[in-house]
This record gives sequence, C-alpha cells and structure tokens, in this order.
Amino acid sequence: KQFPKVKVETLSFEEAVIEPASYDAVVAATSIHWIPFETAFPKCAAALKPKGKLVLLWNMTMNPTHATVMERIIDLHSDLPEDCDLKKTIQYFWKLGGDHVKLASDVESHLTQTGLFEDFHTETTHSQVTYTAEEFVGVLSTYSPYIRLTEEVRANLFQRLVSAINKEMKGKIELTFHSVYNIATKK
Repeated sequence: KQFPKVKVETLSFEEAVIEPASYDAVVAATSIHWIPFETAFPKCAAALKPKGKLVLLWNMTMNPTHATVMERIIDLHSDLPEDCDLKKTIQYFWKLGGDHVKLASDVESHLTQTGLFEDFHTETTHSQVTYTAEEFVGVLSTYSPYIRLTEEVRANLFQRLVSAINKEMKGKIELTFHSVYNIATKK
C-alpha cells in the first residue's frame, strides 16, 4: 500500500464520523455547495485543529474563448427537450466569466456568519485549454447538468457537438476556465 496512513471511505460528508480537531486542512473541490452551508461549515470547523485551514476550490463555468464559438455551442443545445433543466439554464451555464465574484462573496458571508473562521482570502485564476471534440464532450460528461440528461438525449447532444466541432472548428475547441480559491482559518 503506497499510503499506509490514508484511509478511504465511501460515504457522504454528512454521514462521516470525524474525530474533532484532527485535521490541519479540509479541502473541498467544487463540492461543498452540495451540502447546506449551515451543516458543512460547522462540521469542517469541528474537524480542524486550531488555526487549521478550510480550502475551497471552485472551477467555475468554462467558456469558449471566442464569442461566435460560444453562440454555436449554445445553438447546438436548441434540440434539447423543452422540459430539460439544461435547456432552461443553458445561457447561465455558458455565461462568459461566470459568477465567481458573487460566489466568493456568498461563501465569505456564510463563513463569517458561523463565527468559526477568520482571515478569509479569495484568489481567482484563468486558464485556457484546447480540447479535441471527444475530449470536450468527455469534460461535459462530468458536469451535473449533462449527467442528469437521459442517456439518449446526452448521446444525441454529444454527437451533434462532436460533429460540429470536427466540421466547423477544425476538430478543436479552445476554452477559458475561471477558477476561484477560498481559504479561511479556523478561529
């Protein structure tokens, strides 16, 4: 076993029994928003040693670098069923720049309200990545709005996206990712 001191358990954060004040850091990567903040933040604080760090990593929306490409990607979603959640939120999902400033402010507000953390810091970064059509739909397949699609709807959408990227974009799509990092110290 490469890491003999590492124990892996498959269960929800809410179900986990965590020894109080036993961790130097708690890290959540684009995941803590699935747990009500009033549950997550006190549990994180309880797990941390004094002055331990809560590190929240967020990959915000990815956006095609060029506006015309983004318009085409959104247009390729037009055949989704009318009652599909993704069809209702597609403009938000592909919104240029995301809401990283609002997210950081909301998280800081919730953390402050707990009275359990101090020294809140936020950093943002942007990166550009070029994907093949197949790699691009592979990334999409990890996002909740796409996971929730029925298998048939998802397969048809992905086929349309792959075909358009291969024919209209020379087989590649360049994306800009916006990421946010929040760090707070347990009091």
